[in-house]
Amino acid sequence: MDYELDRAQDAALNATNKERGPSLPEMVSTILSIVKNNPAAKTKGFFIMIEGSRIDHAGHANDAGTMAQEAIAFDEAVGLVKDFVSTTKNVGLVSQLTMARAE
Repeated sequence: MDYELDRAQDAALNATNKERGPSLPEMVSTILSIVKNNPAAKTKGFFIMIEGSRIDHAGHANDAGTMAQEAIAFDEAVGLVKDFVSTTKNVGLVSQLTMARAE
């Protein structure tokens, strides 16, 4: 999975989504759409784990700018989850837990 900074550069060079792969927020948006329209998820519930591992990878490389961009992408992904939980009714949620943490 490319870093967000690399994805931005690829976008500037007119690379297509297929060539660059999906971003973390794009992947989260896709899975939330699938869950929202899945009858089994509506009746039995579901579990989704989302990891912004590229933040950690950039940290190991001491690349603060890339870490910041990755944290912004992770924050956007968490925002999508929060919006989904607050606006989606009857998706089989007896209880819910949304948790985000940095490594």
